[in-house]
Amino acid sequence: MPNVTRGVQRAGEVAEENRGSGFYRVKTLVMKDGEGPWYLRFITPLDAMPSADMHMFCDTKPRPDEYKGENWPKAMFAVCQNDRMFIILDEAGNPTGTYEDGYGKCYVHDRDRGKVRDGKFKRDKSQPDWQTFALAVVREPVLDTVTKKTRGYRDATDDFKLPDGTIKQVPRFVVVSQKHRNFWSGVEAALFDGGELGAYDVRVTRQENDYKFAVSAPDATLYPGSPAWARYTEALELIGFDLDAEVIKWGSHDWYARWFDPSRTPEGGYGGDDDSSESSADADGMTATAARPDPAAVDEFANRLQAARSGASTS
Repeated sequence: MPNVTRGVQRAGEVAEENRGSGFYRVKTLVMKDGEGPWYLRFITPLDAMPSADMHMFCDTKPRPDEYKGENWPKAMFAVCQNDRMFIILDEAGNPTGTYEDGYGKCYVHDRDRGKVRDGKFKRDKSQPDWQTFALAVVREPVLDTVTKKTRGYRDATDDFKLPDGTIKQVPRFVVVSQKHRNFWSGVEAALFDGGELGAYDVRVTRQENDYKFAVSAPDATLYPGSPAWARYTEALELIGFDLDAEVIKWGSHDWYARWFDPSRTPEGGYGGDDDSSESSADADGMTATAARPDPAAVDEFANRLQAARSGASTS
């Protein structure tokens, strides 16, 4: 059962250690230099954000003949299969040093070892980056009709099609995938009063690799646990998205079979552009990812996560 590393504080510690029905797309937010600003309301608390070693710019295998779409990506991201989340824990919750079946020998690690990554730092392509993830809602400034100054924020929305064909508007959820050292540490610092992250709207700007953050006053009506917050929890239940399951999926055998290993075929086949979990690795991050894994895989992920949270051991 994957034991997802979580919490911004723990992400910083690990980064330091490493240094020594309806179809709905939950996109991974790409924040490019010179674009923005971005306004976000974070759903995931700081101490509950999952983290993992990520291969960010992995060459995909040649386009399979069985693939029905037109846009097979040249590159794709993946959770490293050597990540600590796949190490079996003992009954006390301590790592045993033994990986779950099939993990601990990452395909991308072995394939790309010795190859040089494009870009400024020329790193070995097999080396992963420690990333921390959070779910957020995209927010839009509401301007005063006279002064044109911002007087508040509202949710951006997307259409979600129900099984009966009815269209329901849901908040626009995005996954934010960033490093602790240049992003999440700044988010923490912006909350100088130690408040709960979900009670604030956060404005993010980027210049080259530097991010800057500004936070609103704490919201007196929309915060975790408030009646207004129910619109987020209800929408997530409706669309069936779970951040932990998504992160684990990116390191699954099926994910590697789909995108990287030419000797393997994913369960259920490849599908096409509209019914795949397709995404491409952008030079500045990750682009859209479809939250529609195989239903059986979702059930498996949920069971494994529940066992991990309850402290059950893996046999």
